[in-house]
Amino acid sequence: LRLFAYVEAFGGLRFGEAVRLERQDFEQSDDGHVTVNVTCQAQRIDGKWLIRPPKSSEGIRRVTLPEWLTPIVEDHLNRYVGVFPASKIFEPAKRETEYMSESTWSHIWRRAVKAVGITDTIRSHDLRHYFGSALADSGAGIRQLQNALGHGTARASLGYLESTHGLPSTLADRLAALPELGIPTVVQLKVKAE
Repeated sequence: LRLFAYVEAFGGLRFGEAVRLERQDFEQSDDGHVTVNVTCQAQRIDGKWLIRPPKSSEGIRRVTLPEWLTPIVEDHLNRYVGVFPASKIFEPAKRETEYMSESTWSHIWRRAVKAVGITDTIRSHDLRHYFGSALADSGAGIRQLQNALGHGTARASLGYLESTHGLPSTLADRLAALPELGIPTVVQLKVKAE
């Protein structure tokens, strides 16, 4: 289930969107990136799985994963996913019915977090927050962030901005240098001695 964590952390998918993914939802482009077509989500309501559109109409989206994830996606598809277009990307546990439940994933996730020595509580949904924060820190605008997260409003996306205070170097370097004006750039000031 390593790919599940990557899809949430580097694709920003909601839990229900990720568990519903099928082979046909993955496309590899000529430039080597994998794109995930998010068209619906699985939700368990009153003991039954329902397939619905994402939370908002903007939730229907194409999410391109970082290129370094392509071999991980290919390995997962080759090892764990059937050959048919409707084959599930993440098969449910034996005791489950159609899709992996949040409780099963949370149990697996907690064990993985503990195994690497992390003592803080990190929920699965925190991976989606990481995605939003990392995009914001890289300089993505609010509309880009809203589109990537599949939010219907900019306000919903603002809750995912967990950036550090200040201006990181990645953004500082985007500020253009002043044009040459033909005047001296060094001015000596006389400072009174104290």
